[in-house]
Amino acid sequence: MRGAFPRSEIPKTIRLVPAFPRNESEPSCGDTVLGGTNMLDLSPFVAPSVSFLSFSVSLVAYFLSRNTNVSSKRPVLVFVYEHERGWILQNIGNGPALNIVVSRKAVKADRQWFNSVRIPPLSSKAEFPLRHPA
Repeated sequence: MRGAFPRSEIPKTIRLVPAFPRNESEPSCGDTVLGGTNMLDLSPFVAPSVSFLSFSVSLVAYFLSRNTNVSSKRPVLVFVYEHERGWILQNIGNGPALNIVVSRKAVKADRQWFNSVRIPPLSSKAEFPLRHPA
């Protein structure tokens, strides 16, 4: 006797249990029934919810890609000091810098801007040495 059952206890018939209820009024195993209605019937809410979720994700992706596209073409200007050359204005961004105006600000009480100078356009990765009058 090598099986799980002794020979005298082997079942003669096997009863098949249906996976789905025979009537729609009978709940299947695991369904929650409250007041005679099946609580797991969410089909009217699933399609609109999935639709709204996919629309929201696509809207967020659109605005993120739009901002990335604009910011990837902007100039980024930095002031760098080199001992031999003095102050240098560098464009480290990916876009051209146009209409650049460099001014100095007084340290005195009035703190006004003076010596405004227009600088030629700087292409990406270009630099312009700044020389101010004494």
